[in-house]
Amino acid sequence: MLKNQSNSYDRPWNINKRYRFNCSNMNEIQILKYNGGEGGWSKNVDIGTFEGQKVVIQRLRPKPGSGDQDFRLNMFLKNLLMSDQLDHPSLVKVLGYCFRHTKGEAGYEQSSYFGDVSVVYEYGMGLTLNALNLTIAERLNHAADLASLLSYLHYSPLGSLADFDIKPEHFKMVNGKIKLIDLDHMNNVEPTCSLTLSTSHKNFKPCPFNISCQELTEIEMRKEEADELLIKCAELLEYNTGQLAKVKVFGKWHDIPRKQVAYGDAGLSYKFSSTIVPARPWIPFLKEIRDKISEVTKHEFNFVLINRYKDGHDHMGEHRDDEEDLVPGHPIASLSLGQPRDFVFRHADSRGKHAKRKIDSISVELQHGSLLMMNNPTNKFWYHSLPQRKRLMNVRINMTFRKMTQLAKRDISC
Repeated sequence: MLKNQSNSYDRPWNINKRYRFNCSNMNEIQILKYNGGEGGWSKNVDIGTFEGQKVVIQRLRPKPGSGDQDFRLNMFLKNLLMSDQLDHPSLVKVLGYCFRHTKGEAGYEQSSYFGDVSVVYEYGMGLTLNALNLTIAERLNHAADLASLLSYLHYSPLGSLADFDIKPEHFKMVNGKIKLIDLDHMNNVEPTCSLTLSTSHKNFKPCPFNISCQELTEIEMRKEEADELLIKCAELLEYNTGQLAKVKVFGKWHDIPRKQVAYGDAGLSYKFSSTIVPARPWIPFLKEIRDKISEVTKHEFNFVLINRYKDGHDHMGEHRDDEEDLVPGHPIASLSLGQPRDFVFRHADSRGKHAKRKIDSISVELQHGSLLMMNNPTNKFWYHSLPQRKRLMNVRINMTFRKMTQLAKRDISC
């Protein structure tokens, strides 16, 4: 049995209650066989028992002076983190883990069997020919389980995953069920991407969920300036009325639940939900904002759609800005003034009763005087909305600056 050399286990521990084992009780595991499992070059694998239940303890294998220690640690932690995030009956379950300082928080010296990084998994037998001496029905059940696992990995919460170093020893037989245990060579099928807008490395592309919110204070707009813009909006902007203030939903016309108007280059218009919104000529006030945003973002814009939300009752439904009028791949710059509101993103694969994947929505509170850059391909993969927040009482004005194509020049004289 692993013994602690001091009473430091009596101290308070930050324990993850999701797991059965942690730093406070892992030393109570009775070791039945040291190096009794297949650990490869990076880890020791011991077989133990706790309250009559067999478990497997993996420890990062100490290798003093090794230049690949950091790499081995990264692979070890990657396996743990992926096991923690993925949940499927054909994946070996994590039962707990413990991280300690190299010399040990409890005062012990690191030994070949007690490293500073340890993970406990459910116990499983290695796959052998005898273990696979099965009936046709049993083989079909295993095949169905593995097919289910492959489908889950393809649509996993971490993206589309594939194992590029799959081996028989990566699987264990756990209570008659074949399960995958090694995930450290599991990688995303999607190309490597960057979450940082400023990244320009040739090997990186913007991630599909690449969005950023940049406060205008970072581009030398003080709160007082944002306040002044909000006042000028009230003084200078005129909003559409009549048919231009309606939208067609499921074949019926409804009043748009907010006020709306567009400004832009001569002849441009914007079409959505059977509604064509013509651009009024630029006014100096809006041209000044447009030019400032172009200077900061290094992108040109020829159209702005403005929405005014009188309070938290006014809202915008879930949609994508993917109309053919927009220049493909060009970002949309969204300037918010007034009442902070929640701006919610939902992945296209996670919508509806028959969603392909379970992906949490992302909510961003857009502050007074903030600029949100929706970069390509955000609108290909993510829907966005501004839901009702009935307790909010103040006005919000949003300006979305866009680059429109010549298709947006329509004859709307009729």
